[in-house]
Amino acid sequence: MKKIAYFLIYLLFVSFSILSANESQDSTKVYYFKPVIVTATRTKILLEKSPVYSHIITREAIFNSNFKTIADVLSFSGGIFIKDYGPASGLKTISIRGTSAENNLILINGIRVNNFQNGLVDLSLLNPDIIDKIEIVHGGNTALYGTDAVGSVINILTLNPEEKMKAGLVITKSSFDYNKLALSLSNKFKNLGTRFSFIREYGKDNYKYRLPNSNKIEQRKNTDFSRNNFYLSNYMEIDKLAIKTYATYTHFDRNLPGNLSFPSTTSSQLDRNIYLQLLARYQYLDNLYFELNNGWNFSFQKYNEPLYDISSFSKNNQFLINPQTIYKINDKNSLIMGIEYVSGILKGTDYKTSIDRLQKSVYLTGIFMFNIDYGYLNTLSVYPSLRYEKFNNIGSEFSPKLGLNLGIVDGLNFKTSYGKNYRIPTLNELFYIDEWGSKGNPNLRPEYSNSVDLGLSYSFYFLGNVNLEYSLFYINTKDKIVWKEIEPWIYSPQNLEKVSSKGSLIDVNYHIANYKFSMNYTYTNSKKVSKLDDADLTYNKQLIYTPRYMWNLNLSANYGFLTVSLNHLIVSKRYIDDQNIYALPEYQLTNANIGISYNSTYGNLFIKFGVNNIFNKSFQVIKDYPMPLRNYTLSIGLDY
Repeated sequence: MKKIAYFLIYLLFVSFSILSANESQDSTKVYYFKPVIVTATRTKILLEKSPVYSHIITREAIFNSNFKTIADVLSFSGGIFIKDYGPASGLKTISIRGTSAENNLILINGIRVNNFQNGLVDLSLLNPDIIDKIEIVHGGNTALYGTDAVGSVINILTLNPEEKMKAGLVITKSSFDYNKLALSLSNKFKNLGTRFSFIREYGKDNYKYRLPNSNKIEQRKNTDFSRNNFYLSNYMEIDKLAIKTYATYTHFDRNLPGNLSFPSTTSSQLDRNIYLQLLARYQYLDNLYFELNNGWNFSFQKYNEPLYDISSFSKNNQFLINPQTIYKINDKNSLIMGIEYVSGILKGTDYKTSIDRLQKSVYLTGIFMFNIDYGYLNTLSVYPSLRYEKFNNIGSEFSPKLGLNLGIVDGLNFKTSYGKNYRIPTLNELFYIDEWGSKGNPNLRPEYSNSVDLGLSYSFYFLGNVNLEYSLFYINTKDKIVWKEIEPWIYSPQNLEKVSSKGSLIDVNYHIANYKFSMNYTYTNSKKVSKLDDADLTYNKQLIYTPRYMWNLNLSANYGFLTVSLNHLIVSKRYIDDQNIYALPEYQLTNANIGISYNSTYGNLFIKFGVNNIFNKSFQVIKDYPMPLRNYTLSIGLDY
């Protein structure tokens, strides 16, 4: 195994050398388009003009990787920690800046998918094959997007129809009997277009792992899974009206092995998720647009554990309508006003009756850009936002935010923002009840926080395109909701804690011709800063499962038929108890792949071979949930 790993690294080195030799003979200058982001302001702006640290994961980066889920994609992105419970069947959630999964809002094509039941999004359910790009905006943004947008807003943009007829077939075989078949068909004729994808994944996933503090090798059991994903997108344009529709259906059958302390050989879970979306844009005048975003999210989850005679289910229906008007005062200044109406209904075995939640919101935001041309100051961009929301079972909230972007010299920008944010309690936290006595708390208050961002970004050309960014952040949260043990083995949520999260981030990106290099370092100091009493041993302690630092390194190169990619991740130790006595050790993960493509009369044929965990490291992201040792992936595909 080690010989194979070393051979792959050698092959990577030789490949980069070949690419470098070829590149030195190419004197053609390459021109770069500046990236554009929508999520930071609800309308298009240049990424360098964003008031907070933001970044984009492109379709190319996703394709040139070994990633099987959206969680894998995000784990190698700067400042993001994925709480990964191991196998393909395991839960995968997100943490940014020391915030919990419930504090990070995830959108698909601009429409929220965090449900009202638990505020989570299980990233194992989302397939990267249908993704066009991912926009990630760090920091609080409830003034733009409402509850949950405390740590970040992540907008997953799915694929649209191609400009010409295109069909695709990809077959993937991986370690642990993993199998995937992906079919796609796309066409666009004049003002009409459609795209269809079907992705079938299944396997035993009974990977080997090494026991902690031991060289003994064990194998995970009860890890079989089957995941089917259907995707359909349509596009239509009539005069000044453009309409896009998206439909995604995921059917996920999985067995759940439990953890090492309490393993399970019989438990299983069924997930069925549907996302239906309609996005329309109508241009009244040259400077006046009307947009309408509608979405319906349905999720059904059923859990079975025959050994303990447990069978439970939950069903979420969530409907959203979001009309907004965009008024362009001129080429640089805009006003955006919109309303949101969200209605959700939850049914399940752990609730006395069906529960509904109604959210009504109105927001106003603007983009104002000024030319200064005074000394070293060139431009000033101002981004004010206001939002008012009312909920049927929790009250109302108001949140403002102000962001600034100051252009100092060409390519150098100073960024800052300040905002008030909140997260309302989930329906679980309010109304959950189980047969053992654990229950929700209907008297909970929302979590409130203030967030501050400061940063510098610098873009310049030196043989290639260079982007550097340094960011400082601070989030102060009060009334944080924490599940506490109120009696032996009985839990209920309480507004008990104040939490301070602060840190910094360094991001480096270098693109020279056919080579791309990125490096990201994130430091997070996230602590509980409130005392229950003088004997409180959790005061001023790092929050559990919050790494102090993370490193990401990504390197890719392509020349003609050959593509090479290398990803390296370092995550510091994570405390697993509130008193910071016990911790999981630092882990490092290295993935790499080599792809070869060939254009023939039958289309583009490609082969990609990848290795995950090259150095065969044994590690756990979450205690008692071991991760796989070295594993391999081979994909063969044809685009016609």
